[in-house]
Amino acid sequence: MRTLWNNVLYRILDADGVLLYVGASTNPGDRIDRHSKTQPWWPDVSTITLEHFASWESLAEAELAAIRTENPKYNLLHSKPPVRKPRRNTGEGSLFQRSSDGLWVGRVTVNGRRKQVSSSSREETRRKLADLRRSAEL
Repeated sequence: MRTLWNNVLYRILDADGVLLYVGASTNPGDRIDRHSKTQPWWPDVSTITLEHFASWESLAEAELAAIRTENPKYNLLHSKPPVRKPRRNTGEGSLFQRSSDGLWVGRVTVNGRRKQVSSSSREETRRKLADLRRSAEL
């Protein structure tokens, strides 16, 4: 069972009081030690504050709220709405690889109808697309 002392929200600040990072941990000493060894911003650290929570759930909620409202300089998780990748072009003559199954997919419109071909090979899919286009020209 986790105790009060194991649920810690920590804030890392620079000498000017700028909030660099907010984190939650059940072992803050170890987590902060890892930051000191891996983070390029660590030389800027001047102050670390600890806030204790009775449960992991309340700690997780507090971390999320702190990141969203206090805008720490180096937190990326939870800090902003997720960045969405631009939609890939899946229109006329496009060729792409589906992440769900790795198949290569090609789309083309033939006689006013959208056709799709797929294969595990990019070149095979490209060939099938070309065949579809040729059949439409006949």
